[in-house]
This record gives sequence, structure tokens and C-alpha cells, in this order.
Amino acid sequence: MLDNKNPYFKKITSSVLIDRQMIDWIKIYKNPYANYWQAISTLLVGVTDFRARSGKFTTPWNATSNKFYAMPKFKFINDKFSNLMDQRALELFLKAKSQNKRIAILWSGGIDSTCVLISFLKNLKKVDYENLSVVCNTSSVLENYNFYKKFLSNKIHCIHYNQLNVNNEFLDEYILLHGDPGDCLFGPSSSMYKYFINRGEQLNPWRNHLVKMAELLEPSSVHGIHAPGFGSWFTNKITRNLEESGQADYISTIADWWWWTYYNFKWEFSCQRPFFYTERDFSKSISTDRLEEYSKNVFFNTENFQLWTYSNLKNHINKEFTFHKKPAKDYIFEFTKDDVYNKNKTKVNAYSGNFDYKINFRFPIVYDQNWVGYGLDRQSADSRLLSKTITVFLEKYKG
Repeated sequence: MLDNKNPYFKKITSSVLIDRQMIDWIKIYKNPYANYWQAISTLLVGVTDFRARSGKFTTPWNATSNKFYAMPKFKFINDKFSNLMDQRALELFLKAKSQNKRIAILWSGGIDSTCVLISFLKNLKKVDYENLSVVCNTSSVLENYNFYKKFLSNKIHCIHYNQLNVNNEFLDEYILLHGDPGDCLFGPSSSMYKYFINRGEQLNPWRNHLVKMAELLEPSSVHGIHAPGFGSWFTNKITRNLEESGQADYISTIADWWWWTYYNFKWEFSCQRPFFYTERDFSKSISTDRLEEYSKNVFFNTENFQLWTYSNLKNHINKEFTFHKKPAKDYIFEFTKDDVYNKNKTKVNAYSGNFDYKINFRFPIVYDQNWVGYGLDRQSADSRLLSKTITVFLEKYKG
């Protein structure tokens, strides 16, 4: 029997991230609610951890959301997306210059990271490009080859993803930027979301379609995980959280409901993605002061970007999925004049392309407050204790 004196209880409940994909190794199938929890990561694209920034949302480990990524109080603003992009790039450039740092931008070739990169190419003098580094790999280039050839090759310093090691020393030298949480600004690209767009129902009231959404989310929709009843469990859980937030009337359509699942629950993970997906020594900590400074530098993690997405909620969705992220695509087109990319580029799976090298190392299951990772190693007594601790959490979870 494990008790709270077990050191891993504290590490898990105060963690910054739980990698639920790795929890599948532990094979807990006795409790249906544990299976439900595992199923969430197959439902929401790119999400490993799932924490509510607003309202209640119980998890097996009761780990709370980090205050660095707190949700601002909602209000309406009239700012244009393009203006916010320009202002943020100049703000971060001047900050980097004042701190004698370079700017490193993780570029996947996708819409969000290209948008961030262009904000600097557009607003900086070419002489200041020497202060930029672009972190990419072959998949990044292939996803947006014309952009790479025209604007990056032999013009901007590039670093291969496999050479990136995010640690204290790197964060002392660079302001690290990326395109996340761009998905959370514009809403998800889940199969359920596409389903309703294809039927022209995405703007219908979500309250009228909860049963249908629940049916779509049953086990066959979440890659065969044995979790009968998952659909009702998930939709009820999100709906309770939405109602507790006081936003259930304004967040009124099916598209809005799915936007809320990303904006409230995926934001924190998306902001911290580089710590999870970059090659680094997971046994070494990153200091709290550097983590706080990093959070302030996350490109989209500002009050104004979050107020913009809330203020423009009714404009994010159109009749076709190709209109998804239109303000970002318009911002890119204004700079590149690449009509092919503008008309044909759509959201792709967050695990494809730029993060494929993640398979090369042993993954921690738990990341503590300083991003030290704790993983499973069959030779380690500590790892067996970690496995037992996770097992207890899942078996007792009644979600």
C-alpha cells in the first residue's frame, strides 16, 4: 500500500506535465475512468497533458495549472490580428536586444510558426536578421519549401532540431519562440469538428448536439481504446467546466464548444511544448526564474492575443475547413505573395514532421516543477515505485 510519504506522490501532484502516452505502458484497464483519461490524448490533437485554466476539472493526479499561463479576464477588444503580430515581434526583438540575447524560432513549416517567423522578417531591418536563428529540420523545409528557399536559405542562421538542447545555458543566450499555442487561438482541427463542418452544423447551438457529439466520441473514434461510455463522460465533463466558467451562453455553437476544449485545456501544454519535444537532458532542471521568463516570452501567451480570440470567436469558423486560421494565412500571404500556400495549406497533425525525432530517446512519464523528467526503467527500483504510484492514482480515479 502506497501513502503520501512516497516521494513520487508529490512529484506527480505538483508536476508541470504528465505524459499520458507513456502511461499506456503501465496497462491499467481495471478502472473504466482510467481508460477514459488515457483516451483523451488520442482525441485532442497534440495534447499530452490536459489541465483546466478556468473552472474545475478533476484529473487522476490533481495537478494544477501553472499561474504563468493563467487565463485573463475576458473582455472585448478591437485589435487586428496583424497589428498584434507586428507589435509582439517588435516587443520581443527590443527585449532580446536589451538583454543581449538572440531570438531562436522553432519553425515547423506550418501556419502558426511561419506566421511568427514572418512577424520578425517583416518588421526588422535586414541588418537585424543576424540576431535571428531558425530551428528546423528536413520535414520543416519540405512542408514549406518555397518559403525556405526564398526567405531562409543562406539568409537566416538555421539550427537543426537535433542540435537544440533547451537548458539554462540556452535560455540565457536565446529568447525561445514557437508557433504554439496558435491552434488554441483559432480552434481545433479534430475529426469531430470537421464532421460538423462537412454537415454544415458547426454554427448550431452546442446544447442541441451533445448526444451526437457523445456518440461520435465513442471508442471507435478514439483509436480502439476500451472505454465504453467515454463520449458521454467527456462531453459532460467539458460542459460542466464551461458552465462553471460563466461563458456557456457566449460560447454558444458547436465550433465554440470545441474551441473551449483547446483554449482552456490545451493552452498550457502548447506553451511548454519545446521542453517536451526537444532533445535535452531530462535529468537536469531548468531554474524557476528562467521558466517564468520563458513563459512571458511565448509569442502568443499574451493577454491581447487571448482577448483577440475571444472577441473574434464568431469569425473563426466559416463554411469550409480551408478557411481555418484565415487571419494567420492572410498575414503570411501579405508577406510572401505565395498564392499556392495560401489556398491549399491546412492544419496537419502536430506529431508529424518537425517532432519526429522524439522517438530517439527514453521518455519521462512525469516532469516536475523544474522540468526534471522521471521515466520507466526496468532496472531501476525508483522507476518501479513510479509505476506503482501511477497505478494507484489511476485505480483510485473516479473522474
